[in-house]
Amino acid sequence: MRYWVRLALAGALVMVAACGAQGTHARVVQTGPATDPARLAGAEYSLSIKAYRDKNWPVALVHIQRALALAPDNQDYRYWKGIILYQQADYPAALSTLDALPLSYAWYPARWYQTESALRTARTNEALALIERVLALPDDAAKNQRHIYDLLWRTLGRLAPGDPRRMQTTLRHEANWLARVPFQAPEHDASMYWLARIRLDEAVRLARLGTGAGQGVDDNFTRGLALRSRAGRYTKDLDPTLVARALLEQRQFAKAIDLVSKIPSSEHPSARGWTLTAAWLGLGRTNEAARAVEESLTRPIQAGWQAALYTSWIQTQTALVRINAEKPAAPAGELDGLEAGALQAAAVLASREREIFDWCRNTSWEHAPWARYVIAWAWARAAEVALVRGDAGAAARWYGRAEGLVAQGIGQYEANLNRTTLAHYRRAAEFWQTRRERIKADTVRYRMLAWVFAGQEDGRPVTPGRQAALARFLSRGLAQLSAFFFYASNGRLLVEYEVFIRPEGIPAYRNGVWQPVERDATGKPFASVNYVEPDMDSLGPLKNELFSPANRDRDAFVFLYPGTSSEPSSEKLAGATAGFFHPFGNGPTGGGKRARINARFAMAGVMASGMIHEMFHHIEDLYRDRFSFVKHVYKQDYRHLWPAWYRGTGEIDYYYEIFRRILNPAGFGPMLMRER
Repeated sequence: MRYWVRLALAGALVMVAACGAQGTHARVVQTGPATDPARLAGAEYSLSIKAYRDKNWPVALVHIQRALALAPDNQDYRYWKGIILYQQADYPAALSTLDALPLSYAWYPARWYQTESALRTARTNEALALIERVLALPDDAAKNQRHIYDLLWRTLGRLAPGDPRRMQTTLRHEANWLARVPFQAPEHDASMYWLARIRLDEAVRLARLGTGAGQGVDDNFTRGLALRSRAGRYTKDLDPTLVARALLEQRQFAKAIDLVSKIPSSEHPSARGWTLTAAWLGLGRTNEAARAVEESLTRPIQAGWQAALYTSWIQTQTALVRINAEKPAAPAGELDGLEAGALQAAAVLASREREIFDWCRNTSWEHAPWARYVIAWAWARAAEVALVRGDAGAAARWYGRAEGLVAQGIGQYEANLNRTTLAHYRRAAEFWQTRRERIKADTVRYRMLAWVFAGQEDGRPVTPGRQAALARFLSRGLAQLSAFFFYASNGRLLVEYEVFIRPEGIPAYRNGVWQPVERDATGKPFASVNYVEPDMDSLGPLKNELFSPANRDRDAFVFLYPGTSSEPSSEKLAGATAGFFHPFGNGPTGGGKRARINARFAMAGVMASGMIHEMFHHIEDLYRDRFSFVKHVYKQDYRHLWPAWYRGTGEIDYYYEIFRRILNPAGFGPMLMRER
């Protein structure tokens, strides 16, 4: 703390105030002929100064009060009483004492201490008014006003960012202050900090008002960044990314990227990286987001930013797996093999698995179950891609990774990603890898034709990319279905399929309501689902093509079409509906029997199990005359209807047991609908 010492000299009282590192201010006061009260007051003053130097504040106060009692008009004694009270942290008393000094009394350092006392008693308005009065006075020879400016910026910093006095006062005094401090000076680092902070706070305030594209944000951010570079040891305490983060709140993503890019990458690297990542994600630029967060993780992570960065990194990498898995293929004709991008993104995701989860264990991160869930989900999606690309070995490895992560616990997400399901898919991929080339002589080949009706969506043409994404979704589902059925049947049922993109749209749809026959304890159906399905008669000549003799060598026809606005879903643009048809029914089972299943998929939220689910509704209908299947019986709501052998281990496990206990012994004749 700065302090000033005044010395008493023989014969006359000469007062000198030394301002330490702030400079020197000297004032000489001649008290006139010495009198006995004056000598006694001077003696008390000398004792007070001695105690002051020894930091014995109580003794110093006693002596200065005695001196002031003997010479009540001596303003120097009053000044020192105020300073001693300040050192004792009795700021209200110090403030009132210094406030009693006459206006003619030297303003520095008396008003400096007076302002400090006002600030320490939360009397910001009083401090600001006092500073303004001092700055209106001519500067002295020692140019002490620069120290009052130090107080000004700190006082303005106490005002709320929305207080108009903050910027109005700054604009009046900033240029004059900077002219007095033209170069980097450590004693003014704190002032540079406050001035930069005022500018940056104003930029944040304007950004939150929704004026993110306005010049005010740019000007204050640029000015604040320049002042921040002169804040010396306080530079690190100013985070300019706050402006860009305020722009994110207003969805001003491009503007946020523009501003945060002006901050050196070495400064606040975690906050900067997270902000860039969020902005790129907001613009739908996932690759740029992934690069931004990856770059920030190569630098030392700032305190408190680990969770945010890992969360962003997981979000971007899992998104890349999904995006690459759904990457558009050829716009027409047969679907080409899937891109390897999804598998590459999954490999990157695996590269930080140990780092992330070691940190999770050491910090008890509350979102660890979510992290395990979304990463396992992405690996399961990568496994689907590997399987449809024909690499069952890679699919088994990815399913195995997902299975191991889920085994560590995914909390509330267990209903979304079943460990038993992943185990079955892993074993199905392993079985497919080892047995696919050694088909048994008695293996039944079940043949499907899959068409994607993607000409229109709500009356608008569907883009080639959207068409291809639908086809990819269908291909992944059928590949998983084929591998699972082959495994569950122990190699006795091989599902073969072809997927084609059709340029036509569905001309008309019809609505329906599905309710299960079974009822709950209150007598109500377990579910009631509104659905929309194509009106097959509206297809006109296309229907004849579908059911032409050329297709009579198929056991089933599967179709997929974009969601419609009449469907009860907010995700229609991310969804599609698949239907299974046995169009002829004149195979070995005879009787002209047909089965049709219609169901909607949200492609971004369901894995390949959706196709298996719909196919099993087919099987339930085809075997209805021999077995009493209950649709959706694997759910918890149907617990009282569970077969004795089912233990609630998940939908896919239920299907596996149906194969093992019922379908494999009964044979697959009822499924064969093609002409021979």
